[in-house]
Amino acid sequence: MQRSSYIVRLWWGCLVTACIGPAACAERLPAAVNAELNGYMQVCREAGGKPDAARAVTTLDFTGDGIADFLLDVGSLDCQDAWSVFGDRQKPVSVFVGDGRGGAKQAFADTTYGVSIGRQGAATRLWITVAGQDCGKPAARDFASENFCQRSLVWKAALQRFDLAPVANARMIE
Repeated sequence: MQRSSYIVRLWWGCLVTACIGPAACAERLPAAVNAELNGYMQVCREAGGKPDAARAVTTLDFTGDGIADFLLDVGSLDCQDAWSVFGDRQKPVSVFVGDGRGGAKQAFADTTYGVSIGRQGAATRLWITVAGQDCGKPAARDFASENFCQRSLVWKAALQRFDLAPVANARMIE
């Protein structure tokens, strides 16, 4: 019998959970999140790797409604023995909004150079790392010359989705 455990930590006063072991995530994630995660884990397996999803999903309230939401960051999915399977640059990121009844629906999906979690006032913010035109800059001739920035995701309750904040609010990465 495979055993699973959870890491629970306090982050800015919010409870954050991460799963340890492949079965742990499947036991507690909504079906939509689990299906997407399993798809990426299968890509890893097909490349000859062993997926470790312990850090791939973060559970927090990103909408401010008191209900757990889910961040799936493929850049945090370790694919042991096939490390390059997801490439070395942009990786898929998805945000799923919890419905309070154990389900969730996808409210954002894109490929990014990274994602981080921060605070703005009382709200938890997701910051997406993007480049070039997404930063209000022309595309560079080569990757080494590219302009990178972080843009926060803004919850649009009426539309039930996250959008990138205006480029004027971007934080340039030097």
